[in-house]
Amino acid sequence: MWYESDELVLDYDTRVPQLNLAPAISWCPGDIVTLDASQPFAAQYIWSTGATTPSIQIITPGMYIIDVATPCSTVSMEVDVFPGTDCIEAEVHNEIYIPNVFSPE
Repeated sequence: MWYESDELVLDYDTRVPQLNLAPAISWCPGDIVTLDASQPFAAQYIWSTGATTPSIQIITPGMYIIDVATPCSTVSMEVDVFPGTDCIEAEVHNEIYIPNVFSPE
């Protein structure tokens, strides 16, 4: 009887994207929040906004979803950017007061 053997070598990508974003972020009017899903290896990024960059800047509250894909795996995460309850409102006036010797105390 005749037997033959052969060798099979499998290569696969063991890198799995990791998302280290906070699941909820407080936002105040005027804030710019950066959501960064960058990976230390090549990956594809798809945000619910349509952006395909590793990070996006948020100027309005809402639910943001990121999908990060490699040839062997995909991970997804939701981030709730919600209106903060401890926002400080400040009024800015275009007036400058310069006291002099005749100014009231």
